[in-house]
Amino acid sequence: MLESATGDEVLLGLLSLIITVCAAGLASAIRHERRLGKLEARISNLETKIEPFWNFLRQRLPEMLKGPNLRKDALLAKYQDNSLSPIEAQELRTLLEKDFPRANIAKKIALGMLIEVLRGIEDEHSLAYS
Repeated sequence: MLESATGDEVLLGLLSLIITVCAAGLASAIRHERRLGKLEARISNLETKIEPFWNFLRQRLPEMLKGPNLRKDALLAKYQDNSLSPIEAQELRTLLEKDFPRANIAKKIALGMLIEVLRGIEDEHSLAYS
């Protein structure tokens, strides 16, 4: 049967096959794009819901952690004002980590949360300069 097919027919068959594969790939890409759009909307919705909670914690956590160390208190104040540099974030993280072993459970939770945020600040800085 292939022997009777002309070169044009074979080329047309190959072209049809390529178009079919491309159309299937495009349909798959469109489905993925729709799913990504839905995920983006859900993430945006979650961010909107979490932001007020995090803003509340951003102001309250440092108040729970202030104490006799004036440098730590100054860095916590800068954190609250959102003016903490990455170097200061590292310094504050080190100071908070020293407080962790002797803290009560409520303070450990506050320390742990803030330490992770400070690591994030340090990571953003290191990514920006790498």
